[in-house]
Amino acid sequence: MSSIKRILKRAMGEASEEGARAATGQAKTYFFISGHPRSGTNWLSALMNLHPRVYCHGEFHFQVLRGAFDHFTALPWYLAHHEPVRSEAERAFADLVRRCLDVQGQRKPGVTAVGDHTPRPVRPLIPEAKHLVIVRDGRDVLVSWTYHLLRTGKPEVVQEPVRPVLASALGEVRSDVAETLRSAADRLLNEETWVRHFAHQWSAHVARDESTMAAWAARGGPSALRLSYERLHADTDAERARVYRFLGVDPAESAPISVESRTAPGFGREDPSSFYRKGEVGDWNNHLCDLREKWFMEEAGEMMRALGYLGGPGGADRAESRGEAVVGVTGEVR
Repeated sequence: MSSIKRILKRAMGEASEEGARAATGQAKTYFFISGHPRSGTNWLSALMNLHPRVYCHGEFHFQVLRGAFDHFTALPWYLAHHEPVRSEAERAFADLVRRCLDVQGQRKPGVTAVGDHTPRPVRPLIPEAKHLVIVRDGRDVLVSWTYHLLRTGKPEVVQEPVRPVLASALGEVRSDVAETLRSAADRLLNEETWVRHFAHQWSAHVARDESTMAAWAARGGPSALRLSYERLHADTDAERARVYRFLGVDPAESAPISVESRTAPGFGREDPSSFYRKGEVGDWNNHLCDLREKWFMEEAGEMMRALGYLGGPGGADRAESRGEAVVGVTGEVR
């Protein structure tokens, strides 16, 4: 077994302490921004990049490697299932993640915190990492996700039950005519199967994240910070300062938010053909009639209430759609 350990160590490089140092000589902070797609992960990343010591650009999708690694160690007749290979392989995987982040961080001199903003369920990839978990009103996520899927035009990325529905709607979309996107989006949002499927998907994703963070809090780690899109929208400077402090950097060093850097809340216009379509809190009111909202709530109402979007636990109501803080959603979890 010792020879296997030596081979693995040579293949992946020496222990990662040196790779976890910034150019300044300080230990790096590694962080991950996660959440359901279209919940504000990209915006939060842009806000982080306003700080000279923070860099977060792009989506590594480390979960793809993590899934393969889990399979690599899963079965008792696999050699990597057993110690000491399993622990050594875990260290090698963590080192791979750090090295990838370190390479990205080299793009910005003086960085002490480097991150990834893949929209995915929260899961620790390296033990010392910090996690920023953002949640958004699921109804707004549904609308934004629908437009995004129509704009990107790839029915294969959605699950089989709704793939034919999306493919059919895409048949009426012309990339040079925004009105065709609006018409196709309205068609999808009028499909009960579509609304229920993504309401259930959103609810399951958020429920898993909440359960994971509750487990972390109970055992004292990893370290995570909950954020809500609505509160970030309502008081961007205060919320980003809270995140900077969580990452161990001084908020006073950051650049101001601006429309030009796409860090100001909202985009001041609607462009269905753009990745940055609208960025509005409560946009679902413009798209979901009572019946459509009823379909959504029958699938996701319990999680909406738990997060405070509908009153009950958390004490919030539809005022959330006007950008007020989601009580009980934000807070640090260690």
